[in-house]
Amino acid sequence: MSTNQKRQPKGLETGGQFAPDVHAESTIVLGDDGDSPAINYGDVSNVQVGSRTPWGTADYVSHMAPGIVSVSTPGHGGVKLSPERNRRIPPALRQSSGWYEEDCEVYIPMLFHPEAFVRDGQTVKEVRQFGEQGVINWFPEQYENACNTTLARGQSRSKDEQTWRKIHEDDEVAVSASYAENDMVKVTVCRGGRDDAGRYMSEEREILVPKADYDDPKFRHPLGLHHGSFVVDPSKNYPDVTSPPAPPKPPTPRFREISMAKLTVQQQIRAERDLGKRYRFADGSVQSVREIIESCGIAGKSSRETNGRRAYYLRHASEAEGQPATDTFYALDVSKALWDAVSAPAS
Repeated sequence: MSTNQKRQPKGLETGGQFAPDVHAESTIVLGDDGDSPAINYGDVSNVQVGSRTPWGTADYVSHMAPGIVSVSTPGHGGVKLSPERNRRIPPALRQSSGWYEEDCEVYIPMLFHPEAFVRDGQTVKEVRQFGEQGVINWFPEQYENACNTTLARGQSRSKDEQTWRKIHEDDEVAVSASYAENDMVKVTVCRGGRDDAGRYMSEEREILVPKADYDDPKFRHPLGLHHGSFVVDPSKNYPDVTSPPAPPKPPTPRFREISMAKLTVQQQIRAERDLGKRYRFADGSVQSVREIIESCGIAGKSSRETNGRRAYYLRHASEAEGQPATDTFYALDVSKALWDAVSAPAS
């Protein structure tokens, strides 16, 4: 029978057990074990192939149990809970939409509605424990709030990594390494290591570390085993072998001169017509070809033959003079007359 239960420590090594203290009653409502009276789980039969989901249009739908459906799309997937099912999840872990994506959030309905996820050879208890450990690993803070508990070290991988990062936010941490000569390791380090997205937290540098040091567990904080990173001991004074920065690229020349002296009258008319053409850019701004040439300049020009017809292009820079330079250029389709009139190099 589904009840509110007081959770007590069981002394198990896994399964999301609580810290040694006894806590107040949890807000968790456990899922149906299969022998409880009929419960109104609501209805999600409106979710079908072709339905809209947070990840696109559903191309596969499986109604797992009353009030819960699994969907897939070409890009991702997840499960949808009925409002009745969703209300049985504590607010700290609940998605108000009732949608739970398939990689991490799915552990939440698995914990509170394990009977819907049972497969051959599994028990409801095993599924619930698996879901609980997934929630503990991915959503430790929300789990602690829902259960009025504090997870101990070693119970939640993500909480341990967060703690590790907090401890070492001012330390230089290895982000990559490769073997060098003379039993040395070239280690790329930066202060704080990487963030959750894998980006370096600060500017990196390279140091040479003896392999014996790099492999020595004492240079890795105990919690670092979850993070797998070498922490630099500042007293070691490892030699810095950071490569000098690459020289800056020379600015791309910009050409603005338009000479029509060698054009016929008809060619001049075609060139002036091209100069009056207007282009709308991604930011919504509109400029004529003449304004583009005056503000951004032309970096070069090119031509290409397709099906016996040759087309002519002017490449203009993506930013005006005085703006930060980029390597992005855009092509203007122009007549041969204007192409000849612009004094930019052809390629």
